[in-house]
Amino acid sequence: MSKGNKAHLFRPVEQLSPAHVTVETYYKRWIKNRKGATEHRVKDYEAIKRHILKTRIEQQAFGKIALGFLNVPTYRPCRTS
Repeated sequence: MSKGNKAHLFRPVEQLSPAHVTVETYYKRWIKNRKGATEHRVKDYEAIKRHILKTRIEQQAFGKIALGFLNVPTYRPCRTS
């Protein structure tokens, strides 16, 4: 096994196919990379968790939908006139 402070860069990463990752799981990974954001940005990012991920599309929360199932018809119920 490799040792050193950069060894983690060369290890294979076990990941699910993007089609199996939910919107919420993707958001959690994405938000970890935003730690240096300004206070104003952090509030914007928190709004994603509070409002967008909890939005109900038919019988399911948006955050629970797998990325592979997202398409234009998925968003149609969210449209406002």
